Amino acid sequence: MDAIVIEGIGLVFLILILDDYTRKTIRGMFVPDTTAYQALKLLWNSVEEYGIPNQMYSDRGTQFRSHLGKGFTHYELVCKRLGIDVIHGTVRHPQGRGKIERLFGFIQDDFIPEYRFKDIDDMNQKFQEWISWYNEKHEHSSLGGNPPNFRYVDFTPRMSCGDHFDIFSEHHERKVRKNATISFRNKIYPVDPRFIKDKVIVKVFGDLIKIFGQSKFLGEYDTRIDYHERMLRRVYARVVKKDGTIKFRKVRYPVGKELIGHRVEILVIRDQSRAFLNSNKLLIFKLGESDAVIVKMDR
Repeated sequence: MDAIVIEGIGLVFLILILDDYTRKTIRGMFVPDTTAYQALKLLWNSVEEYGIPNQMYSDRGTQFRSHLGKGFTHYELVCKRLGIDVIHGTVRHPQGRGKIERLFGFIQDDFIPEYRFKDIDDMNQKFQEWISWYNEKHEHSSLGGNPPNFRYVDFTPRMSCGDHFDIFSEHHERKVRKNATISFRNKIYPVDPRFIKDKVIVKVFGDLIKIFGQSKFLGEYDTRIDYHERMLRRVYARVVKKDGTIKFRKVRYPVGKELIGHRVEILVIRDQSRAFLNSNKLLIFKLGESDAVIVKMDR
């Protein structure tokens, strides 16, 4: 659904999967953007619960269809792996999207005006309750006054038996450099040194990356973490003393009495020492000073 502005949230889009025959809303989610990842995340959840559809009909948005005249989009590749026949709407013929466009209109008239939302998570939680009502109780005129669930019966779903991460992820090839790392999307990731100069397969979906070499799983990484910086660190562990301090290299640093007895990690990066606490609070101390100075505090 085209972008709409929600009070207290801002601009949101709706991605929704509708069963053509029964009008059942399989899955729906309000999202901040319309990337292929958002659409595929919704499809992943749908396949897990309802099985694999034979066909998927969508518009010609760039997240669904390649506009370069060659190759496939991420969405098209995933559908191919699942055995889904992809159909794209015809340009300037909105009739093919009539059923879902009418549902979008109903959602804007019936769901959105009835609620106030704290944030997008609250909006989606309320929307899931609305979807349940729509599927189970809404009297649909094209179904003889019955709700969609009345018709969504008597079929055997085609369930997926493969690894969903492998199916839904993008696959890329990279060569391991002499320092046992690979570069992927302007970030550095460590790889087992035994694979130096070999090629590895990088599989990515959302924030998760998995690396494989010679059909072996080599590691899992979070794209939001700077692993290059981590490789420059030396890690030490300390327990917070009764006075709320930690002792490191014969110097005491204040951490906080509320963390007495907690284990913290000390990571040395050049001339700084960073204490990572259980509360996810980050303290950065200057090294070599008897009176420790908190340079920065992140919460």
